[in-house]
Amino acid sequence: ALAAAWAVTALAHLAHADLVLPALVVAATASLLRPGGGLLDRLVIAAGAIAGAALIGGLLFSVWPWGLHPVPVAGFAFTLLVAAAWTLRRKPTLPTRVYGTDLAVAGAGLAAWLTTAWPTVTRPLVERLGYFAGNDTGDRLRQFSLFDAIRQIDGYAFLDPGHTKQILVSGMATNYPNGAHFLYALADSFRMNGAAPGNGVAEAHRYYSLLLLGYGAFVLATVWAARWVAGHRARGWRGALALSAIGAFLATGVMTTSVWYGFDSQVLGLFFTVLAIALLVRYPDRPVEQTVLVGLALIGVAFTYPLYAPALALGAAATMWAVRARLRRRLLPVAVTCAVVVPLVLVPIVVPRLAGDFNASSHLLLWGPIIRAPRRVLAAATAVFVLYLAVSRARRSPTQRLMGIQVAAAAVVALGLWVYQRTEIGESSYYLEKLLYAWLVTVLIGLGGAGMLISRSRLPLPRVARDKADRLGTRGRWAARGTVAVAAALAGVLLAGGISFGKPELRDNRPAPDNTWGKVWADGLIVSPAQSELMSMQRRKLLGNGKFTMVVLRASRTAWQNALVTMQAAVLNHQLGTLEKYVADMPLVASEKQDARKALDPMYYVAQNWDENLEVYSRTSPVPLQIVSFDPVVGLRLVRAAAQNPCRCVKIVQIGGGKS
Repeated sequence: ALAAAWAVTALAHLAHADLVLPALVVAATASLLRPGGGLLDRLVIAAGAIAGAALIGGLLFSVWPWGLHPVPVAGFAFTLLVAAAWTLRRKPTLPTRVYGTDLAVAGAGLAAWLTTAWPTVTRPLVERLGYFAGNDTGDRLRQFSLFDAIRQIDGYAFLDPGHTKQILVSGMATNYPNGAHFLYALADSFRMNGAAPGNGVAEAHRYYSLLLLGYGAFVLATVWAARWVAGHRARGWRGALALSAIGAFLATGVMTTSVWYGFDSQVLGLFFTVLAIALLVRYPDRPVEQTVLVGLALIGVAFTYPLYAPALALGAAATMWAVRARLRRRLLPVAVTCAVVVPLVLVPIVVPRLAGDFNASSHLLLWGPIIRAPRRVLAAATAVFVLYLAVSRARRSPTQRLMGIQVAAAAVVALGLWVYQRTEIGESSYYLEKLLYAWLVTVLIGLGGAGMLISRSRLPLPRVARDKADRLGTRGRWAARGTVAVAAALAGVLLAGGISFGKPELRDNRPAPDNTWGKVWADGLIVSPAQSELMSMQRRKLLGNGKFTMVVLRASRTAWQNALVTMQAAVLNHQLGTLEKYVADMPLVASEKQDARKALDPMYYVAQNWDENLEVYSRTSPVPLQIVSFDPVVGLRLVRAAAQNPCRCVKIVQIGGGKS
């Protein structure tokens, strides 16, 4: 078996089909696991386990000589699986059962991917640049630079920050969780058949396609978790109603803003969070195996978005205490598993902090651009969940009681941060919104079985339809049930506000009435204001060409948009860290005595007097610099300033008027 596994790995690589290897690893893992009676259940659990294991494996991949190359990585994974099968004496078996609600689960993931990918899959490659960094925060640029750094050094940036200084802004390697970007980098290595990442523009497009798949995976996992927790309560048309409502909300609602706001790590952090919650609440059937699976999911959270780890840890501890009587039979192996998991959870939290200067207590108070979590939706969903638990059938279920523990843990941690922020700065801020979103997702998982609140009486079918179904026998009855389930699913989509009516509009950074977030995004209404300039630069091969570049946009653009496009040019050249150092070291035409060297983001202060600062750079830059100008007046000033530079190393490229 081991020889066959390595042979398949080698043949796939020779055939330039390395991308099939992760799918084979997931399938092989699913065949060795035992939780999950349906095929989709087993595959989702296996995918989460492999992703968590890959994050641990990354500690090894970062130091061994082969880096992220598909052959040694896949071969190593297959070797571990063969060893596990031999140790556990398990024969590979996959369940063949498929549930009707699998359509709701898979459909939600597909709908989420289509909604978020629509602006780019329907447009030429050159037009996608404006959607890559569609908002004004710059978060997506920093996120991509971390992915790029991991691809360039073939391992975690926090383990080798010295080799990422040109690519990353200071502190990014050690102060920001590397996990999501590592998983995307590993996937990209398989997609590229082990080749180097290559041109920055092509690499950015691949990264963007991966993060869209990541959002689809998060939505699929959440709807699956809701069904998994609900169990038999998610059957029939009531289950279709509840699951489709959850999926529609996630695929079209406010959660989609995480895609264009650049919250790439948060999305994968939520993916691991929902898997951990699902496995916790249906916990002690196979205590050791499920402890390992929960541990891998918790490790995934710690590596990708550790803000969500405290609530999960609290929920896990409370769950293990609640089921302690059923754990006693396997107490020693469960305890050993926990003893292994806890240090691995702490690795991505503690090690980077030792190498950097991260201060968690002050960081939790920072402000940041984010769409506020919908308080009314959160309150209503929580109220429905409490009502659901109050129903006698649900209250008697150990699974539903454990789900209540997870919701309570998410609420306690979020409210604790709210109290801390109100005490320290007098208001709530950025990271509270992140925790409120996690609370909302946790409640949605618990609502998978809420359809049982609806009367269990049969839906009244028209007499003609009922008679026809009876005449057709079993097939007719199944067709009737299917029709009712489809109608219930459509009702769930409408109930969740998943359908947009009228002309899509964006007003004050919000969808117009009867519009959804997904619709205004899918229609291309949320895009970089500098999209036309980015397209012009790409057509002239001025992006990703390796030349250190700064940009002056048209006079109608804001100063910060100049900085953002310059940052985008830098990340596509693998030079964001170089840009930060260059700006911090150069003379500054200050605004209100602000010093770039003391700024959290030097680019912000340079942007206050962008044209004047670039004029100084043109005159004094000691290193080769290319300035692309879309403003002929400013461009002429820069040409005159560059002529005074002793090194003659500054080139002004004028687009839309003037001369180069």
